[in-house]
Amino acid sequence: MKKFFISLFVLLLVTCVVHGEMMLLEYKDVQFFKVCETRSSPNVTLNVSGLAFHSALAVESVQTRADDNCMVVLVQLVPARSELTGSFTCDFDVPEEVNSVCFGPTKHVIWKRGAGTVE
Repeated sequence: MKKFFISLFVLLLVTCVVHGEMMLLEYKDVQFFKVCETRSSPNVTLNVSGLAFHSALAVESVQTRADDNCMVVLVQLVPARSELTGSFTCDFDVPEEVNSVCFGPTKHVIWKRGAGTVE
């Protein structure tokens, strides 16, 4: 079993180095995922948090980007280091023109205007 995890870790490292792309956390790989909404008319602020379910990887950064009427939360992963953890949290305002907030590269919907959190 130990050999399996070592092999998996090496495979993840090689994939990261060879492709030169950033590794993004998927919704399905998050434990304790939580979305908290705070309203102060007319503004909406969201707090998104969780724990990456990858023991060999840690969270390097959390970013948001606009994509049409959707805001996407992207959590970048890197090989684990002592100064990083698998936990993440992100606070951001939702602009009025944004109708939904999605998580990860597959754009899993986590919040919709008028409906609130969707999990």
